[in-house]
Amino acid sequence: EISYKGLMIEFLNMGGHAIFVWSSYAIALGLTSILFYKTTKEYSKLATSLEKKTSRQTEVQSLPQEI
Repeated sequence: EISYKGLMIEFLNMGGHAIFVWSSYAIALGLTSILFYKTTKEYSKLATSLEKKTSRQTEVQSLPQEI
């Protein structure tokens, strides 16, 4: 009979290299999460800045122009 629990433990152990494999995955996931967070934060700042800039331009263009 096949022991699925034993196979799972063997898979997670990665032939004795589990600490290196799983820590590499954890580091990669952590760095990717940090990069995603910083990127979305910067994007929202730029989007807000652009929205303010375009609304100011619209206000200036709507003012009466003197000839």
